[in-house]
Amino acid sequence: MSGKRYVLTGLLLLVPFFLRAQMAVGVYTGINNSKLRGDIPEKFYYLNLPNWDGGIRLDWKVNGQLTLSFQPYLTRKGTKVSYRVDPQLDPVDTAKIYLSFISFPVIVDVFTQGGKWYVLGGAELAKPLRSYYRLIGGEGEKYDIGDHVTSFNVYILFGVGYRHSIGSKMKLFVEARYFQALINTILAGTIDPVEIPRVRSRGTQLEVGMLMPLSFGKEKEK
Repeated sequence: MSGKRYVLTGLLLLVPFFLRAQMAVGVYTGINNSKLRGDIPEKFYYLNLPNWDGGIRLDWKVNGQLTLSFQPYLTRKGTKVSYRVDPQLDPVDTAKIYLSFISFPVIVDVFTQGGKWYVLGGAELAKPLRSYYRLIGGEGEKYDIGDHVTSFNVYILFGVGYRHSIGSKMKLFVEARYFQALINTILAGTIDPVEIPRVRSRGTQLEVGMLMPLSFGKEKEK
């Protein structure tokens, strides 16, 4: 049996589960505060740089306390690069590096007995879309560094969340997450005039969004 047939057979076997499951669809947006971490050139520093996130999510309620969630989203991560000219002086901001991705996280939410607070954990596969840097104090020109960025990355993430019902169906949710890349984000080398060795991305996210239930089974969500 070919690989495509295995995938198709697996999807068909999952159809009864999806039809019985309590499902929900939603949208979310937020901010992340990320930076690069790894080999650091002498006198250079990587500092946090705030950016944006935004995506959709599809939830499957496995049982009363466990939810499986697929949350594709667009995001821009990055870092600020600073250089210390004199040991007695503060570092001087030199450049900002921006890395845009489309990411596909799969996350498990484990709820408390009350059904509002939960802890979450999962992994995501990220595909870079555009990568560049800007010199601080320059003319705003963007320098492309796409050739130096890995073709994909894998992140682990975990955090906490809270849900609040709005009306009889809609739910507002807020999540705070920490993420860490498992693969080097930028390959070793010099991106003239900024030297960037092997580094990985890490940071925090704050997301807020809305969920609407889509139950195809007979059982209604309480």
